Amino acid sequence: MAPPLPALEELSLQIAWLKLRLKRLSGPPDPPILYHYTNANGVYGILKDGCLRASAAEFSNDAAEIAYAQSIGRAIHDEIWRNKQRKDELPDWEHFLMSEAREIFKNPTEIFGPLFFVSFCEDGDLLSQWRAYARPGYSLGFRNLSINQRPNLTSQEFQLMTCKVIYEPQPQRDEIREILEDLRTLIAPWETKADSTKIEWCQAFLRALLIREVRTWFCRVKHKAFSEESEWRIVAFRDSPPAAENHEQDTRGFCVRPATHLLRPFTVLRALLANKLPLAEVICGPSATQQLSEKGLRIFLRTKGYENVDVKCSETPLRE
Repeated sequence: MAPPLPALEELSLQIAWLKLRLKRLSGPPDPPILYHYTNANGVYGILKDGCLRASAAEFSNDAAEIAYAQSIGRAIHDEIWRNKQRKDELPDWEHFLMSEAREIFKNPTEIFGPLFFVSFCEDGDLLSQWRAYARPGYSLGFRNLSINQRPNLTSQEFQLMTCKVIYEPQPQRDEIREILEDLRTLIAPWETKADSTKIEWCQAFLRALLIREVRTWFCRVKHKAFSEESEWRIVAFRDSPPAAENHEQDTRGFCVRPATHLLRPFTVLRALLANKLPLAEVICGPSATQQLSEKGLRIFLRTKGYENVDVKCSETPLRE
């Protein structure tokens, strides 16, 4: 393992990177309310325990999600470094960057370590969401769940971030190209004849920076067929993932629950204060027992101390 960068060296490199990325620092504003669709069992567990459960990304309903982002990343990587695979065709630092990026796009799940998602929608009464995730069920509307894109939740073992999913192929391609091109700009003035210790420092910094930026991009990319969902995510991740060979052994923060055909890993994200999530409203989904669903929910909310939550029924005309 490489020694850590000296504090001043690392600060200087971080500042240089932030200057390059200023155009991306202001992301989309946090929506006033984000909705999480779930069934009665989900609502019961969320409100009883004051937590949300983030599912392992590998067990996502969209099985091709990682592969889709991989294909875009590989294509942009090849466009940037087309026909420049040999070390003598590139400066040393750029060859290192190219090789590290290639490995990430080849084996992202091995390099990123575990990723867990909780998904939300900007629309609290959406037919496709009722059918996919809450049939019958509820839509939980959380206010200020994310402030300045920082989740208003905590995890004992994982770092958290909030991101808005991008669906259109061109913005997806533009964003990963910008990341890689900005990294090329960052390393362009770096020395290639420095002492071995400094080279190790810089390699460790560049590798960590590359993983962080590309991981964030991966978490935002989804096929445009899902665009109606207008999805936001809270992502749980390890800031320093273990070596690939230790991924499966490192189960800190993991829980497992039974699904229909398999056991699904998840991790728990807890409310910051008094086990109370920032719940603003709940929409009772369309069903033949919608009125009873509403009545039972109101009783349960009172027992858990959620006194000022707005409860209403879906206006979607689905009564299956």
